[in-house]
Amino acid sequence: MNQLFYLIIDCSDVQYKQQARSTVEILNVLRPHENLESLHISHHSGTTCPNWMMSLRNLRSIILVDWYNCEFLPPLGKLPYLEELSLWVMQKVKKIGGEFLGIVDQDYAMSLKLSSSSSSFFPKLKQLGIYSMSALEEWEVGVEGWNKEDSEISIMPCLSSLEISCCKNLTTLPDFLCKTPVQELIIWGCLNLSERCQQGSGEEWPKISHIPNIKISS
Repeated sequence: MNQLFYLIIDCSDVQYKQQARSTVEILNVLRPHENLESLHISHHSGTTCPNWMMSLRNLRSIILVDWYNCEFLPPLGKLPYLEELSLWVMQKVKKIGGEFLGIVDQDYAMSLKLSSSSSSFFPKLKQLGIYSMSALEEWEVGVEGWNKEDSEISIMPCLSSLEISCCKNLTTLPDFLCKTPVQELIIWGCLNLSERCQQGSGEEWPKISHIPNIKISS
């Protein structure tokens, strides 16, 4: 098992013998090797990620598809080597905030801000895709007091490609995007967000105006 680097877990065909049983019970008994680099989990019925997921410190690629009971995204910002992340059909997620970075309370966030040492979230992430999340309304920084001049807290400092598709209720983008080296932004099927990202006049335009390749289609 030391040579297992890529794992796909598809829970769509799981048949429950007991009504109360969920895929959480099944997934939690797994113990993927710490060398795992790529993980794909689809049709997970739990409200949280498997209890071993955040211990896979060598993950470089993650795809999460149709976690239909999940209301908050896993704290993936803590994974030090994650380079590619795709989120599909997370239908109950209404907001992306500090929990996505790995911040569980604002006291912790403020201690980071005041700390003399720098902190980085998603330090290696290069590609991010957010697809068909129909309930998603907000995507915010998630760190109270973060601002454009803050040099101590770094969020997605290596991000080069961002794609957002079919998120009809999403209206905001996080302020930290203005400090990322994004080279390509694709927004498709997001009417509200598309209108707010119009060149020059959109409320979200200042956050993305530095990006050289922008494709927006409502």
